[in-house]
Amino acid sequence: MTEITLLVVPEAIDKEHSAPFDGFVYMALVLGVAFSSAATSPLFAASPLLTYGVGHCSAIFAIGSAIDTVQRYLDWNERSHAALRFRQICGLLVMGANLYLCWRRCPPASSRASNGWRRC
Repeated sequence: MTEITLLVVPEAIDKEHSAPFDGFVYMALVLGVAFSSAATSPLFAASPLLTYGVGHCSAIFAIGSAIDTVQRYLDWNERSHAALRFRQICGLLVMGANLYLCWRRCPPASSRASNGWRRC
């Protein structure tokens, strides 16, 4: 059985200087698994590094190839107020759902029984 040791990186005091540690924190777990099992099972040690690298590179590739699409959406959003209207409609739907849930939980006083109040 392989024993896995985890690397612990202390958190920086302020967020301005923590940027160099951000990427390492995610990779520290992968490196911990790889280093702890490299002597006994090199194939098992290489597989987390390979999958981490493929996942990391595919995310960078997807973001880089979607820049034109995002830019077209942002240009369209400046000309059209559809996104603003969509957000306003969603906000109204959320407020309506909240009002409905409050009404279902605590109905008006006229519909309550006269001898006992339901806890709202």
